[in-house]
Amino acid sequence: MRDNQNRIRAELQEAGLERDSFEILAHVDKVRSGMFNIETTLTGYNKRILTSDEKKLMDEFMAQRLDYGRNGVVPILDLLQAEKFEQAQKLSKDIIVPGYAKASLAIDALIQLQINGAKTEYERVDWDSNDELCDVGRTFNQMASEFSTLICQ
Repeated sequence: MRDNQNRIRAELQEAGLERDSFEILAHVDKVRSGMFNIETTLTGYNKRILTSDEKKLMDEFMAQRLDYGRNGVVPILDLLQAEKFEQAQKLSKDIIVPGYAKASLAIDALIQLQINGAKTEYERVDWDSNDELCDVGRTFNQMASEFSTLICQ
């Protein structure tokens, strides 16, 4: 998600520096590809059963993303293709920069919620189990510790 967001921003900036219409179109295509990748990721994520907190944060991110796209990315693409570079730069400064920050805060909050949930689940696991997998894990940890001691000598 974050990778595609950053690529879209970079492609918009690079497109604004171009003056060759074919090069601009190449950047526009990359932006649209990034938008498609984000949409595909979000569609897959939203198929999961979301907790109420996840849903709330996802709704916030989707609202910020929609605003960012409708009022920033898409109009800038149109301006760049029409070779209205000064207007595209102004829109980038006025809409893209603050819009990206808002969308980033929203997705960061969702990511942090997921990290916290994973940490909680990890802490709940009974690591003192007596099954075969835990035996292998304990043996591996012991070998690693002994090997580390041997190397340090």
